[in-house]
Amino acid sequence: MTSKNSQAIPLETKVVKGELAIHVKKATYANTAFSGTLLISKNENLPLERTGKHLIKVDCRLEGDELQAESPKFLVDMDTAAVHKKYDGAVTTKIGKYKP
Repeated sequence: MTSKNSQAIPLETKVVKGELAIHVKKATYANTAFSGTLLISKNENLPLERTGKHLIKVDCRLEGDELQAESPKFLVDMDTAAVHKKYDGAVTTKIGKYKP
């Protein structure tokens, strides 16, 4: 049996300047896939691996989990991700599951 991840959508964003960010394609958290740009948590161990799939802590809240104490860890395929050391632009700060 194969499991299909549901899709996540950005609910809130903010504009940042000079921040450590990662652009991901189909990164997963709690069986939900997300593509977009996220801030890498200040609690993440650096440097990041450059290849393979790894858990990356990001500064992002999840819909329905506003009281979360820690940064969620997304499973990221680093072969398709791009790390930006001094990113200027919009980042997603809250995601929710897509509801058709």
